[in-house]
Amino acid sequence: MSDPEIESLCKNIINSIFRYYHENQMDDKTEFFPLLKTLIESMINSNGNEKEKRRNNLIEYCMNNYIEIWLDQAETDCKNGFNKEEEIENAKNQFNIYYFGKRAKR
Repeated sequence: MSDPEIESLCKNIINSIFRYYHENQMDDKTEFFPLLKTLIESMINSNGNEKEKRRNNLIEYCMNNYIEIWLDQAETDCKNGFNKEEEIENAKNQFNIYYFGKRAKR
Protein backbone atom coordinates (compact mmCIF):
# COMPACT_ATOMS: atom_id res chain seq x y z
CA MET A 1 0.00 0.00 0.00
CA SER A 2 1.43 3.40 -0.96
CA ASP A 3 1.86 6.31 1.46
CA PRO A 4 -1.11 8.27 0.02
CA GLU A 5 -3.28 5.16 0.27
CA ILE A 6 -2.28 4.63 3.90
CA GLU A 7 -3.01 8.26 4.75
CA SER A 8 -6.37 8.09 2.97
CA LEU A 9 -7.29 4.90 4.83
CA CYS A 10 -6.31 6.49 8.11
CA LYS A 11 -8.42 9.59 7.38
CA ASN A 12 -11.41 7.37 6.61
CA ILE A 13 -10.96 5.62 9.95
CA ILE A 14 -10.53 8.98 11.70
CA ASN A 15 -13.78 10.20 10.12
CA SER A 16 -15.57 7.15 11.51
CA ILE A 17 -14.09 7.74 14.96
CA PHE A 18 -15.13 11.40 14.88
CA ARG A 19 -18.68 10.45 13.87
CA TYR A 20 -18.87 7.98 16.74
CA TYR A 21 -17.34 10.54 19.13
CA HIS A 22 -19.84 13.21 18.11
CA GLU A 23 -22.85 10.90 18.30
CA ASN A 24 -21.90 9.10 21.53
CA GLN A 25 -20.15 11.76 23.60
CA MET A 26 -16.92 9.88 24.25
CA ASP A 27 -14.73 11.32 26.99
CA ASP A 28 -11.94 13.36 25.37
CA LYS A 29 -9.20 12.62 27.85
CA THR A 30 -9.76 8.94 28.61
CA GLU A 31 -11.36 7.56 25.44
CA PHE A 32 -11.20 9.75 22.37
CA PHE A 33 -7.65 11.11 22.33
CA PRO A 34 -5.96 7.86 23.37
CA LEU A 35 -7.77 6.18 20.48
CA LEU A 36 -6.67 8.88 17.99
CA LYS A 37 -3.06 8.78 19.18
CA THR A 38 -2.95 5.00 18.97
CA LEU A 39 -4.36 5.02 15.46
CA ILE A 40 -2.01 7.71 14.17
CA GLU A 41 1.10 6.23 15.75
CA SER A 42 0.31 2.73 14.51
CA MET A 43 -0.35 3.95 10.97
CA ILE A 44 2.82 5.99 10.70
CA ASN A 45 4.94 3.17 12.08
CA SER A 46 3.52 0.59 9.73
CA ASN A 47 5.16 1.83 6.55
CA GLY A 48 8.24 3.86 6.24
CA ASN A 49 8.68 6.83 3.89
CA GLU A 50 7.88 10.30 5.32
CA LYS A 51 6.64 9.31 8.77
CA GLU A 52 6.85 12.80 10.30
CA LYS A 53 5.01 14.36 7.39
CA ARG A 54 2.26 11.76 7.62
CA ARG A 55 2.02 12.18 11.40
CA ASN A 56 1.71 15.97 11.08
CA ASN A 57 -0.88 15.69 8.29
CA LEU A 58 -3.02 13.31 10.34
CA ILE A 59 -2.74 15.38 13.52
CA GLU A 60 -3.70 18.52 11.60
CA TYR A 61 -6.62 16.64 10.05
CA CYS A 62 -7.78 15.55 13.52
CA MET A 63 -7.40 19.06 14.92
CA ASN A 64 -9.51 20.52 12.11
CA ASN A 65 -12.24 17.95 12.76
CA TYR A 66 -12.08 18.65 16.50
CA ILE A 67 -12.41 22.40 15.88
CA GLU A 68 -15.43 21.81 13.66
CA ILE A 69 -17.19 19.78 16.36
CA TRP A 70 -16.15 22.34 19.01
CA LEU A 71 -17.69 25.18 16.97
CA ASP A 72 -20.90 23.21 16.42
CA GLN A 73 -21.16 22.68 20.16
CA ALA A 74 -20.35 26.32 20.93
CA GLU A 75 -23.10 27.41 18.55
CA THR A 76 -25.56 25.08 20.28
CA ASP A 77 -24.49 26.18 23.79
CA CYS A 78 -24.37 29.94 23.16
CA LYS A 79 -27.82 31.21 22.38
CA ASN A 80 -26.58 34.82 22.12
CA GLY A 81 -23.72 34.11 19.72
CA PHE A 82 -20.05 33.48 20.36
CA ASN A 83 -16.63 34.71 19.32
CA LYS A 84 -15.58 32.28 16.60
CA GLU A 85 -11.85 33.15 16.71
CA GLU A 86 -11.80 32.75 20.50
CA GLU A 87 -13.56 29.40 20.28
CA ILE A 88 -11.13 28.19 17.60
CA GLU A 89 -8.23 29.14 19.88
CA ASN A 90 -9.90 27.37 22.82
CA ALA A 91 -10.42 24.25 20.68
CA LYS A 92 -6.78 24.26 19.51
CA ASN A 93 -5.55 24.62 23.07
CA GLN A 94 -7.78 21.83 24.32
CA PHE A 95 -6.68 19.60 21.45
CA ASN A 96 -3.02 20.26 22.24
CA ILE A 97 -3.53 19.58 25.93
CA TYR A 98 -5.20 16.24 25.24
CA TYR A 99 -3.01 15.16 22.34
CA PHE A 100 0.40 16.54 23.32
CA GLY A 101 -0.08 17.28 27.02
CA LYS A 102 0.56 21.02 26.55
CA ARG A 103 -1.08 24.24 25.41
CA ALA A 104 -0.57 25.71 21.95
CA LYS A 105 2.11 28.36 21.58
CA ARG A 106 0.73 31.84 21.03
